[in-house]
Amino acid sequence: MIKPFRQADLNTYEKKIYNYRVSRARRIVENAFGILASPFRIFHTEINIEPKNIDSVVMACCALHNYLTETNQASYSPPEILDREFFDNGTIIQGVTSADSEMIDLDRRYQGNITNAAKKTREDFMNYFVNGGQVPRQDNFIR
Repeated sequence: MIKPFRQADLNTYEKKIYNYRVSRARRIVENAFGILASPFRIFHTEINIEPKNIDSVVMACCALHNYLTETNQASYSPPEILDREFFDNGTIIQGVTSADSEMIDLDRRYQGNITNAAKKTREDFMNYFVNGGQVPRQDNFIR
């Protein structure tokens, strides 16, 4: 889990890019979970099965999702349920997210400062996102 910089601390280009990339990744994951949780009610609560079987249940749901997407896309997964990014002007229209499901948010366990190791990892990602790992569209989203 990667922690973004607080809004008040977004005082450099690098931090803004980092936050954009981390929030984009989170949006993609939330989209995917929202799409999967919508038709498969098992994801609306704790999965009450043996932990060793959870992978099989998730994989079965993914396989069913893929089948339904291929055979009945118009009604099962129309384009408006997905996030759409407009790279030319840096805008985003949100699709389905986990907020649209009935999932309960995780409790924050630790509310103090992050560890030095976590800060170093965040800094490494921040440097990567503006150097070797940059993508052409990212500048459009950090106004």
